[in-house]
Amino acid sequence: DDCSDMEIDIRDIDGRYYKDIDITLDELIEKIADYPCMIETRKKFYNWAKKTGTLLGLCSGEYDNFCDDTFESEKGEDKCLARKESKKRREEREKSKRSISNANIAPIINDRKQKVNDDINDNDFKDNNKFTDLEYILLNGLINGFIIAVVIWLCACC
Repeated sequence: DDCSDMEIDIRDIDGRYYKDIDITLDELIEKIADYPCMIETRKKFYNWAKKTGTLLGLCSGEYDNFCDDTFESEKGEDKCLARKESKKRREEREKSKRSISNANIAPIINDRKQKVNDDINDNDFKDNNKFTDLEYILLNGLINGFIIAVVIWLCACC
């Protein structure tokens, strides 16, 4: 089972959006229990695939390239058939990935853009009556310089 029949959701992982399946490690292992090298691959890469939004790829065998060498043990015509079957499965996985429409993610991105625009508009960025830090420092320097000049002038006169 390559998980192609599972529902694909849009997931937010650290502010980035991924189209991926929701599956536990135990469920992944259950699907390939007869293949020890694939079980090890699932255990080794599960956390990485979950963080990078590639659980579907892990389930469909994208991480199992070194396990998918059944054709190497075959001879003659069977070897060619095994290679064709391996290539066919790989093409089906690629086709299922491409069939997922980007239209599903567009509303989420537009919503996020709107939130950012709302945050910008809520702040006082457009308030021109406030001094910037540099203007505040320069103004204080001028005032202090004027005060020092007055004190020196008063000391010199009196």
